[in-house]
Amino acid sequence: MRHLLFFAALALTATPLSASAEEPDTQAFPGQAAVTHLEALRADAPGSPSDAVEWSPRVTLPWTGGTRVRVEQQILGLPVDAGDLVVSLSPAGTVLEVTGTPVEGVLMELSPLLEASDAEEQAVDMVTAMFGGEGTLWPPRSEQVVRLDPQGQPQLAWRVDLSIAEPLGI
Repeated sequence: MRHLLFFAALALTATPLSASAEEPDTQAFPGQAAVTHLEALRADAPGSPSDAVEWSPRVTLPWTGGTRVRVEQQILGLPVDAGDLVVSLSPAGTVLEVTGTPVEGVLMELSPLLEASDAEEQAVDMVTAMFGGEGTLWPPRSEQVVRLDPQGQPQLAWRVDLSIAEPLGI
C-alpha cells in the first residue's frame, strides 16, 4: 500500500522538460544519461540546486516506451528521504520526463537536533503506545537522512526502522 501511495504522489508532480535543457549522450548507460540530464538542468536553472546535491541512479527499468531510471538524491552524501526522482528516457536515450522535485535548498544545520538513541527511543515509545505495550520489538536501527520541511528546505533527521519480534497488540 505504501508503494502505491508513493507512485501516486510522483505522478502528480510530473514536470515537462525544459526546452533549454541539454540532451544527454544517448549512447550512455541509461542511469548516467539521467544524471547527465539532471546536471544540465542544474547548470541552466536560476536558483538551481547546490553542488552539494548529488544524484545516484538506483533502479533502471525497461518499458515499452524506453527506460525509466529511479535516481536517489543525496546532500553531502546523505540520502534525501522520499526524495527520489524518476527520469523517463526514450529508446534512443532522449529524456521524455522528470518526475519528482530536485532538491533546491542548502543544508544549513550540520548536526541533528536529536541523537540517534533519542530518536530510536521516541520511535519505540510511539509504536509501543499505538499497540498498548504488548509484544516485543527487535532493537531499532537508525540511519541519518535529509528530510524536506514543508517549505522544501532540507533538514537532518533520523530514519528509524523497527521490526516486530512478537506480535503487537494481540
